[in-house]
Amino acid sequence: MWRRFIAGVLSITLIIGVVLVFEENRSLPTVSIPSTGIISVTGYARMTAAYGSTDPTTVVLTSDQATALRQSITSLPRVTLPAKDTICMEEDTVFTISVVRTQGAEVSWVATAELCPAPGLLYIKDVGSPQQAPVRYCALKSFITSIFSKSVIAGTLTGLRYCDYAS
Repeated sequence: MWRRFIAGVLSITLIIGVVLVFEENRSLPTVSIPSTGIISVTGYARMTAAYGSTDPTTVVLTSDQATALRQSITSLPRVTLPAKDTICMEEDTVFTISVVRTQGAEVSWVATAELCPAPGLLYIKDVGSPQQAPVRYCALKSFITSIFSKSVIAGTLTGLRYCDYAS
């Protein structure tokens, strides 16, 4: 009798938890990236457990590329996870997207693609605001690979391969 009762309580708790997660995800606003400014994307030649991501290469996007990226980012799906600082110690950055208002200004918006806590997550930080819930970056894979020479972002390409399994 008690087994059935406990199993029932656990089942109901699990169902309520799943429903709350889905409702929270639907209520999260879409990702906002500044509509103006200079966008740059940084990829990495190497990713190692000992040293993280090294040998960065940065590309400043053209106006057409920036427009395409802005449109793509606003449609990326949100993920509900705890802050990466609370569960990750390694620093494996797959790529970084940065926005500055004008040439030489401080970065006003940054999105960092990480392998931890799960491959395929893009963490977004707007200066002056708390970190936003992460989004899945795998939909950006072809865009990211198209703007770099493959020889200079071997580490980024390795990190993007996880999208084949995470999606």
